[in-house]
Amino acid sequence: MVVSAVLVREDQDFSQGIQFEAEKELQIFNGSNPGTWTLFTNGSSNVKGAGLGIVLVPPTGETIRQAIKCHSITNNEAEYEAVIAVLELARELGIEHVVIKSDSQLVVNQMQGTYTTREARMQQYLEKARDLVRQFQTWKDMQIPREENAEADALANLAYAAEVTNEENHP
Repeated sequence: MVVSAVLVREDQDFSQGIQFEAEKELQIFNGSNPGTWTLFTNGSSNVKGAGLGIVLVPPTGETIRQAIKCHSITNNEAEYEAVIAVLELARELGIEHVVIKSDSQLVVNQMQGTYTTREARMQQYLEKARDLVRQFQTWKDMQIPREENAEADALANLAYAAEVTNEENHP
């Protein structure tokens, strides 16, 4: 999956400002930008299906957004799926320092060890998320109010509300 690609050809009359911006974008999307990235996550499920919303914000402020439609799962499973998806994407981008922000009290508290998991399926999600965060040099998990997570929430809702129209999904 390609998030962004930039081709640069150096000519004598090539604007140094444009070259700087292109190099900065390459650093951002290659994860070579030192600093902490903020990862917003939200998972949502209803009768229409389930959707995940993830937003990655690098130290420079540009934003990567993704809406993911997935099979029918519970709300809590969708919340974990969103955390796992954003962590996997962050690793693919070479990001080393992250702050994960979610409005899911359950997921945040389970990841921090404040809450225990009772169900085997939720324990599997928790173990997968913990395995992923250990791959980062630094990480922090924070619960935020729902209104501060509006962008990830909108993406999650968009994911399951959007109808897929490509031919392979038609009978």
